[in-house]
Amino acid sequence: MVISTSDNLRVLFENLKSLGFFGRLFRWHRILEINSAAGTEFATLNNELVSLNDQNRQLKNQLRSVYQDLDHQKSLLSDLKSDYGIVKTSNLYMSQTIRDKEVEIGVFRESEAKNTKRILELEKDTERYRHFMKQYTQHLEENKEG
Repeated sequence: MVISTSDNLRVLFENLKSLGFFGRLFRWHRILEINSAAGTEFATLNNELVSLNDQNRQLKNQLRSVYQDLDHQKSLLSDLKSDYGIVKTSNLYMSQTIRDKEVEIGVFRESEAKNTKRILELEKDTERYRHFMKQYTQHLEENKEG
């Protein structure tokens, strides 16, 4: 059980009253008025302390909630950082793959240009051989007839 300060003061005043000290200095009625006013003041202060304790308890709960939310946000940030790392690594891999494919395409284009040039050369050679074959065939027919 909690003993309030006003009870302690009351006991103190009772002890002083029993000694007769205040009775000689003041009228006892005045001391009772002061004691009553002090008791009222202490009750008011006690009520204010109870109210402040309730507010403090509410603030502690709100603070706990804020810390929980902060921990959750930190967890989300960690997940995002991890995802960012994965995406960044994937992006680097894809960029390297694209560069490799561009080099490969360059090689294919060079090869295609060489092949196109070679095809043109072969078409010229074919035309020349065709002309030569025509002459040879004509020459054979002439020798056959003659």
